[in-house]
Amino acid sequence: NAMPERILTASDLNAAGVAAALVGFLGFTIALWTTVWHGMGADGQWRPVARWWLCMLLVSFLTLLWGLLKA
Repeated sequence: NAMPERILTASDLNAAGVAAALVGFLGFTIALWTTVWHGMGADGQWRPVARWWLCMLLVSFLTLLWGLLKA
């Protein structure tokens, strides 16, 4: 029988994992938008500040994945 004996509810979720996933998603969205719109100059070259936004992008993505695994 592949059906679970009990239906999963929101109370079964780990609150810290859900919070980390939401923070990671928000950080990823902001970092991605900022990297795309402010990471390049008018000449199409990467600005030096883009390196920090790319690091923020990676950290927030990893936070998102960690939160999803813990939730």
